[in-house]
Amino acid sequence: MSWFGWRKSNPWLAWLGIIGAGIAAAPLIWLGIRAVLASTPYVTLQPRLQEACRVCSGAPLDGTKPYRIGRLLVVQPSGIPIGQIMADESLAGITAPSKNTIGTLVCVGEPVSVRIGTASCGTPLYRQYREVCLIDYATQRVLYRTNLAGSQPTFSG
Repeated sequence: MSWFGWRKSNPWLAWLGIIGAGIAAAPLIWLGIRAVLASTPYVTLQPRLQEACRVCSGAPLDGTKPYRIGRLLVVQPSGIPIGQIMADESLAGITAPSKNTIGTLVCVGEPVSVRIGTASCGTPLYRQYREVCLIDYATQRVLYRTNLAGSQPTFSG
């Protein structure tokens, strides 16, 4: 019996599969929509945000006392806001709800994988790092710059 013959004889099972796939995809679609809507107000600022993030590359690494001024806008080095962070309801008190309320710009660099060792079975272990830079949005002055390490790699094999 071919696949199509089986599907024709059990159409309810095919519909259950389609409904199940829709239910599984719904949260991802909802989170994606929220992320896009959260980053939309800042689209026109992208060139200015990108230029501000370039300032970070020349600033010294300073991992002592970070602070923020006002509300935060979290962006990639290209100046595109990170919508998932801006839409996170638990951060609603510190993220900027509009362009006029941005006090501190947070530039989060791309992840860089660094090999830190080898597991007992011979598999290489990597740890990810990201550069994070806080900038006073009004003056374009770097407030803080550091590299943040991800969690220690684990291997179960």
